[in-house]
Amino acid sequence: LFGGAGMGTGYHIRRSGSRTVKVYDNSVKALYSGMELWANDGAAQMLVTGNSISFGEDVCPPLTTCTNSYAGIDVAEGNTFNQNSSIVNNSVGHTAEKMSHTGIRLQAADYWLVADNTVVLVNNPNNHNGILTTGCRYGQVSCNTIAGPGGDYSNPRQAAIRNAMGSDPMFVCNNVDRTTHGFLFGGAAYGTDLRGNHIRRHKHGLYLDNTAIIGTQTLKGNLWYNPPQTLGGWGAYYVNALNAGSNPFYINPAMIGMGNTQPPSWWPGNWFQPMAGTNFQCSGTEDYCDVFNGMGGEGGMEQLDLLIAGDSLAGTPYLEETRWIMRGDLLRKLDARPALMDGQPGLLEFHAAMQGSTQAAFNQLDIVRSGMFELEDEVLAQLAANHEQAVALAVLVQQALGQLADSTLAVEQRAAILADLAGHQQQMATLAEADAAMLANAATARETIATEVDALNNGIAAAATIEANHQQVNTIRTATIGRDVDMFTPEQIAALYAIASQCPLAGGNAVYQARSLHALAVGAQVFDDEALCAAPEGGGKRLAATRAMNGVALMPNPAHAEVTLVLDKEYRAVLYVTVYDMVGHVALRATVPPGTTRHALDTSGLTPGAYSYHVQAPDVRPVGEGKLFIAR
Repeated sequence: LFGGAGMGTGYHIRRSGSRTVKVYDNSVKALYSGMELWANDGAAQMLVTGNSISFGEDVCPPLTTCTNSYAGIDVAEGNTFNQNSSIVNNSVGHTAEKMSHTGIRLQAADYWLVADNTVVLVNNPNNHNGILTTGCRYGQVSCNTIAGPGGDYSNPRQAAIRNAMGSDPMFVCNNVDRTTHGFLFGGAAYGTDLRGNHIRRHKHGLYLDNTAIIGTQTLKGNLWYNPPQTLGGWGAYYVNALNAGSNPFYINPAMIGMGNTQPPSWWPGNWFQPMAGTNFQCSGTEDYCDVFNGMGGEGGMEQLDLLIAGDSLAGTPYLEETRWIMRGDLLRKLDARPALMDGQPGLLEFHAAMQGSTQAAFNQLDIVRSGMFELEDEVLAQLAANHEQAVALAVLVQQALGQLADSTLAVEQRAAILADLAGHQQQMATLAEADAAMLANAATARETIATEVDALNNGIAAAATIEANHQQVNTIRTATIGRDVDMFTPEQIAALYAIASQCPLAGGNAVYQARSLHALAVGAQVFDDEALCAAPEGGGKRLAATRAMNGVALMPNPAHAEVTLVLDKEYRAVLYVTVYDMVGHVALRATVPPGTTRHALDTSGLTPGAYSYHVQAPDVRPVGEGKLFIAR
C-alpha cells in the first residue's frame, strides 16, 4: 500500500470488540498514519506483526503552522481490558516531514504488548517520539530498538520512548539511541517498572519532568553506555529535586557488558543511591520480549504507597488531582492483592476509608465494563470451530469452481459439481447464520452490561472536575461503543472536545479517553499538552507552580570546591545567583556576566550538605532554580 498516488492511511480498523483481527506482513507507505486502530476495546485478539511502515509523508507548506501528528501505528482506546493485543516485530520508519510525529502511539490502551519493533527517526527536530504511551495501564513496552539520526538534540519534546500518566507500565530491555531524550516521563504513572534498558547517545538518557512520578526503582539494571551528547545534558535528570528523594533509584554500580548501571551523571545528587544486591539483566530464564507475562502492577509495597495511604504527599507535583488518581491506583492494587495489607495498619485504614469513595465506584465500574465485550469460552470455541470449517469449505468451493472451468465436462459431471458447490455454499451460509445468532446473543448481553454500567455511573456523586470528566466520558462511551452505535451526536462531540482539550494533569486520564472517542467521531486532532497545561482555561493557574524552570544546571552535582553554572542559552543582561542553605539563609551570592552559557562558582566555603539555588535576571524575573549538594 503506497501513498505516492495520494493514499492517506494504510489501514483503519475500529470497533472490533469480541473479534479477532490480525494485520501482518504488509508494506505500507502512507501520507498520514500508517495504521489506525481505534476503539477496539475488548477485542478477542489484536495482532499487528511483520509489517513495514513508512508514514507522515504529507508535506507541511512553508510558513504554515501544521499541527497534525501522524503515527506509524496509532492505537486509541478507552482503558478497557484488552490483554490479548500486541504490536510485535514491525519496522516503522519516520520521514523527515513535520507531520511524521510518532512511530507507535498508544492512548488510553490497557494491557497491550509492544515488543521487538524497530523504529527509526530520521529528523530529530521534526520527529517527536519513537514509542509514545499516554493514559495507558498495565502495558509492556519491551525489547524494541529506537534510534534517531543524532547530531541535533534541540527538540525538548523528543524521546525514543515517552510516557504520560496512566499506571503500571513496564519498559523492559529496550535499546534507545541518538534522540534528545532516551526515556521521557511526565505526570503520575503509578507502578512504573523501568528495567534492563540500554541507554546510549542522548542529551538526557532518562528525563523526568517536574510533574513526573514513577515511584522507586530498585536494582533494575538499566545500562548507560555514553556520556551526554550536548552541553547541559545529563545521564539522568529529574526536574523536581524535592520529589527525587522520595522516589529514588537504588543501584548496585556495576559494568554489565559495555554498559554501566550508574548513569554517567545525574541530578539531583540524592536521586541515585547505592544498594547491595543483584542487578536485573535482560538475558535469563524470563523472556520479557516474546509474551506479555503479566508482571505489570504486581509489585510489593513501596514508600510511595505508604505516603499515599497516609495522605502525606506534600508539595509539587502532588496536585489534588494527582492525589486523587494515585489513591485510586493504590486502592485498585489493594483490592487485587489484599495480602499486601497484612501487618500494615495504615494500609488497612486507608482501604477501609476508601470504601464508598468515587475512586472505589469508578474502579468497580471498570470491572463491570471489562465484561462488556467478553464472550463465554463455549461461544469462542464454537466461533473458532465454525471459522475453521468455513475456511475448509471455501477451499472446496474454489476447487469446484476450478473444475467447472473444464470445457470437456459431461452434462452429468457438471451437474454433480454444481450440486456439490451449492451444498458447500449452503453449509457456509448456515455457519454464517449460526455465528450471527451467537453474536446477536452477545450483543443482547452487552446491552445488559451497558445498562448496569450506566446505573453505576449515574450513581456516582461526582464533585470535582476530574470526577465529572470520568463520569461524562463513561456516559458517552456506553451510549456509543457500548451499544454498537456508530454516530455521535453534536452534543456528545462538543462534550468530548471540552474534556479532550483540558490539561491531563488537571483533568485526569479521562482526558485521554475523551481524545480517543473524539478521534472516532471526527478524526484525529492534535492537543498540545504543554500549551494546555500552561493556559488558564486548561488549568494553568494551578499547574503553573509545578512547571519548574529547567534552563539552568550546576555541574558537577554533588560538588566539591567549585561548581559550574550551565545555562541553556546566552542572556543579554547580567544574571544573579543566590545559594541558600536548608533553613533559608543566604550561603553564596554571585553574578554571571552577559553573553555566556557557563560560569564557575567557588563553593569551597560551603559546608557539606544540601542547598537550593535561584538564578534571576535584573528585573527579578526567574531564570532557573534547583538543588545543590556539597560533598567532600
